[in-house]
Amino acid sequence: MIKSKCVIAAILLSTTLTGAAQPAAGFFQLEGQAPKLFANRDYEKLNALYQEISAIQERDKNGEARLEKFFQTFADNSFNHGMPPSTDLVAVGIDWVSTYPDSVAAAVYLGRVTGNAVRRIIHLDRTKPGATENWAIQEGMINKALVQLERVRTQGATDAMWHATYLTLISLNGATSQRKLRAYSDALAKIPNPASDFFQSATNALDLRETKAFPELREMAALAAAKTSVREGMSMYAVVYITAIQSTYDLKVAPFGRNGANWPIMDTALSDLYQRYPSQDTQNLHPILACLAKDKARTAQLLLKLPADKVQDIWASWPGARQLYERCKGWALGPFKPTPTPQPGQEDDKLAMR
Repeated sequence: MIKSKCVIAAILLSTTLTGAAQPAAGFFQLEGQAPKLFANRDYEKLNALYQEISAIQERDKNGEARLEKFFQTFADNSFNHGMPPSTDLVAVGIDWVSTYPDSVAAAVYLGRVTGNAVRRIIHLDRTKPGATENWAIQEGMINKALVQLERVRTQGATDAMWHATYLTLISLNGATSQRKLRAYSDALAKIPNPASDFFQSATNALDLRETKAFPELREMAALAAAKTSVREGMSMYAVVYITAIQSTYDLKVAPFGRNGANWPIMDTALSDLYQRYPSQDTQNLHPILACLAKDKARTAQLLLKLPADKVQDIWASWPGARQLYERCKGWALGPFKPTPTPQPGQEDDKLAMR
């Protein structure tokens, strides 16, 4: 995605972090310091690091915000990042917000690990025959995290991570699709430069597998494109729908049906996405969707740009479509006809006929 045009040397830690060793270039210059600070429960420096990264508008090469990377380094994986395996990360989040009640970073961290923990509870309950979800425990956890987010709402007003976490928690707490859409619209009015990870979080918060909130999804995609068109073209429309398609069976089998995306818009959006953030995922997904949209000419054009060694397993993952790549290729380009290998003496015969 976007390659940084900023002078990296200008992006240094604040004076509260001057005691840290000089970080390596690139990603680990800032975000990579978070796990060590977290393992030491150095909340003061984590807060300072969060503020430092908040001031950076440049995205990583995948178009993701730097703050998203900050949390990914120590909040979103299954291990406990230098702490004992038995550590209760929600309890750590509560400790952080208790120590720094006005910290946006602490509130967002608590919200994210709470969301992870609640999803695990839901999953475990569903794997137990006859079990029901423990609503009281879940609601108590979610409400505690929401109270802390509300406490720093003013400080987090323009913070995409605050809004993404809020959307996730109200979704887990049973908010209606319309309420989620209102929260999303409110966020877009305040966030100056939302990145792809915000739109992915917002789309996932719709919980389409359960809600079938396809009208809200269409509006969400349209708002995403309108908010970011100057910088991103139509690419965030693609991000919203790709997220929905990959997580929702109904959309995956019929991405351009009555509930799906508009193919001409999606075609432009995928082109904009690849132009800004070229990846093999997009390079493969574009012809897949062109084929499913029954746009033969566009499918052929895109397949001709897809080298055989770049064809990914995503083709085989499509439900009800065995050997989708071969089917789309045969339909769009016709059966492959190898050039006959000249037999000995044939070349001489051709020369003699000239």
